[in-house]
Amino acid sequence: MLKWIFFDIGSTLVDEKKSYWAFAERCSSCLKTVGVTITAQNFFDKMSEISARGGEPVKEAWEEWAPATLSRPLWSHLLDESYPETLETLAYLSKSYHLGIIANQGKGLEERLGQLGIRPYFEIIVSSSDFGVKKPDLAIFQLTLEQADCHPEESLYIGDRVDNDIVPAKTIGMRTIRILQGLGALNPESSQYPSDIVMTNLSELKNIL
Repeated sequence: MLKWIFFDIGSTLVDEKKSYWAFAERCSSCLKTVGVTITAQNFFDKMSEISARGGEPVKEAWEEWAPATLSRPLWSHLLDESYPETLETLAYLSKSYHLGIIANQGKGLEERLGQLGIRPYFEIIVSSSDFGVKKPDLAIFQLTLEQADCHPEESLYIGDRVDNDIVPAKTIGMRTIRILQGLGALNPESSQYPSDIVMTNLSELKNIL
């Protein structure tokens, strides 16, 4: 019996398109200071290419052009926005299930969720910056399930990325739904740990659950 639904944040509940583009612009500007002329579009296209082969887009795109001595610009969440259907979907699900977060996020996640108006829907929030462990490490999933007093088979994980979301969640025994949003939509499915369900919009959960 399904008791808990856990969510990723970026490109799952929150639209990161503007954040990705702003990051690409910062990287382009930073690289120009050391004589590497790459446009923001070049950088974004490289991130997309890396995502399509299942790599780490932010890390690998930077390493493609940056000398080892040049520090990568920090990611910013300032431009993150909730998807239009996020609030309504969470309100619907919270009537029947416990909801939680398992995410790789910077400091201040709870405050950002509050600003987006969705903090009240989550009983458990486990962020990598607060707990010192990141997806795809299984420990972050185990920690969350322990906090929820929930068995893996009683839980569902919803995320956009195959490597960070679907594979570790399936490995630990959770059911999974992959949402095709953001750069994660370009990831190839895992043949060993395929998503149980694939959807393109959060509102589809109303017909699934």
